[in-house]
Amino acid sequence: MKTVNVMIDDETWGLTPGSDLRSVGACVFDPKSGYVAESGPDTFYLATENPVARRGLLLRKRARYPLTRDPATVDWWNGQSAEARAAFARPVDLAAVLEMFTHWLLAKACPDQPLEKLVADLATGWRPRHLRIWSHGANFDPGIMEAAFRAVGLPVPWFYRSPRDTRTCFDDAGIADHEAWLAQHPGPLGILHHALDDAICQARAVCSAQWILADALGRRERELVRHARRGGLYDVLGQGELQSARQIAEGESMTVYRSLIDGRIWVRPSAEFRDGRFSPVMERVA
Repeated sequence: MKTVNVMIDDETWGLTPGSDLRSVGACVFDPKSGYVAESGPDTFYLATENPVARRGLLLRKRARYPLTRDPATVDWWNGQSAEARAAFARPVDLAAVLEMFTHWLLAKACPDQPLEKLVADLATGWRPRHLRIWSHGANFDPGIMEAAFRAVGLPVPWFYRSPRDTRTCFDDAGIADHEAWLAQHPGPLGILHHALDDAICQARAVCSAQWILADALGRRERELVRHARRGGLYDVLGQGELQSARQIAEGESMTVYRSLIDGRIWVRPSAEFRDGRFSPVMERVA
């Protein structure tokens, strides 16, 4: 069965498993082709809520689910941008969010199987072993989400060997400054600490790192460039000549380049390609 890669990102009220969640974001991506979902059915995002009510004999205020909020993290969130905090509007009950995320994840992993059967199989211990759960750090997002699943009484929907780590991928590609590398691959919203935008950013960064690794293993010399206006990364495939009835000079040198986002290949006159609309990201990785 074909491997399915999903990048997840959580925004939380703490830094350790057992911390409450603020939101869950995820996107499907393919490190080999460079495909990264930015919207639509291959993405998931919801803000979460853990309602507080008076419970017990003494009617003390308690959250519905046994998860904690770290005071230092609460203070940190109060200092974040209005755009980041606006992403938590209209939250949904945490258990409902995790159930919806489970259904979304199973549908991505096994699109040809009935969802009801997949959910029932989870209860028997089955997990989709061809699913890869990526995050920025193997212990943070998956660990906090796994604790949240248990807190609401739902099974963790991935196999225990499924988690993959962006940082290990970056290290293998020779990328020392991980935060600078992520900054070169912003999400479409450009909002820090937005779970879906961060997941897209991380998936883009993994795709570029995998390009470096694949290129090195193939011992091919190519150039990586970024479009100055749109920010897309492109893999320069080489130079060529174009024969065409259109207004292009016979034998004019052309540059062939491929998008690392959707894999589409583009051809542009070399003089135009080098006029400043693209800036080098990495010169001829060998």
